[in-house]
Amino acid sequence: MSLLIGKTEHKFVTAIATPSSGYRVAIPHPTVVGKLVGKNFLIKRQTQTERLAAALEWRDATYKKLYRMAPPVRSFHRQQENSNTSLPGVSLIEKNSKKRLADGKIAAYATLCVIARVFTIPGSNYAPPRGCKTKLYSVRKYGEDEALRLAVEWRARMIEALATAKPHRSG
Repeated sequence: MSLLIGKTEHKFVTAIATPSSGYRVAIPHPTVVGKLVGKNFLIKRQTQTERLAAALEWRDATYKKLYRMAPPVRSFHRQQENSNTSLPGVSLIEKNSKKRLADGKIAAYATLCVIARVFTIPGSNYAPPRGCKTKLYSVRKYGEDEALRLAVEWRARMIEALATAKPHRSG
């Protein structure tokens, strides 16, 4: 069994590289900011699987003692797919609109559109971006191919303009 160094599929458990390879468990302390409660599992007489089992057992017991609940399960997420057109930042959407008719009634309808998005203020520390500029192109008005082409051109112009603009400083 090959051991990759770094995060594992188990929360708070990290694979470490030593001559015997093992695991490190580090749980954040519930009341002291920046303090970790941790332990290494490097016993040479154990197999890698036994070390992992011991690390998980210790983690569960310690977490339960510190937080009075079972440890959270780490979930790995695939990167979110933000485009159904295979073009980055360009998506095909259905825009819902309302229209007031001559008799005073309101009619709701959906229009197929191509939307281009450019984020103007990047996120930091894994936060999502905050500023966004968008432009819609109607498939009914331009046709799907032309709307996609216009959206890609607009997005490229916006990215070029942002690249030459002063960088944003958050205060």
